[in-house]
Amino acid sequence: LLRRRLDIDRQVTALNSDIKKSGGMAFRSELKGMKRVLRRLGYTNNDDVVQLKGRAACEIDTGDELLITELVFDGAFNDLPSDVCAAVLSCFIFDENVQGFDEKQLKEEIQAPLRALR
Repeated sequence: LLRRRLDIDRQVTALNSDIKKSGGMAFRSELKGMKRVLRRLGYTNNDDVVQLKGRAACEIDTGDELLITELVFDGAFNDLPSDVCAAVLSCFIFDENVQGFDEKQLKEEIQAPLRALR
């Protein structure tokens, strides 16, 4: 009975080890892809050291960190008044779909940045 218990414990340990190895391999390719995107966009360098854009993206916590960082670094907000910047950035926070929303109801100064986001 003791010998059978030890055999089962060894099998459980071996299976747990196999599970950990296979799970790591599945995420490894996904991680490589993410790192490649960050390098191409200039968030990290070839040695995976975080650059200025990467540090800026880390400070944004809305969920669209990369998109907002790209807009900031591309100068999308440079010529906009502060109230229009706030209106555009609020799009990244508000998640609900609004029924009956008509884009034509927006002022022209807000429609242009909204079209640029799309």
